[in-house]
Amino acid sequence: PSLQTLFTRLSNEGRATLDFEITLPVLGQEFTVPYAYRNGVLNLVKPHEFERNSVKSALELAIRGDLLEKHGLENHQKSRLVVISKFAPKCDPDFVRHVDQLFTEYSVKHVPAANVDEFASQVEAEARG
Repeated sequence: PSLQTLFTRLSNEGRATLDFEITLPVLGQEFTVPYAYRNGVLNLVKPHEFERNSVKSALELAIRGDLLEKHGLENHQKSRLVVISKFAPKCDPDFVRHVDQLFTEYSVKHVPAANVDEFASQVEAEARG
């Protein structure tokens, strides 16, 4: 199923939240992700389509993920940003590798669109109320 279908069902079961709004630690900026679920950690799931070799959006997401990993959120022990990535057809393969490396360095879970079915199965199995 699509992520929207999966998370809508999990939300109805009390195992996920849709349109989860937070204030980022340190920056104080509002940040909304379409999906959130818990499995011992609050996972904030953000699909993102990368334009051709645009490092700026990858850096912004990496910094947000790093802040969430280091500081968590006020009401939650631990938080983690999960980025579901889709890359424009003409993206340089080196750029894709750099984004993956950047996310790893900044503690952001990176799920390429090709692995979304595996991720969905993992969420289905792990998501708790």
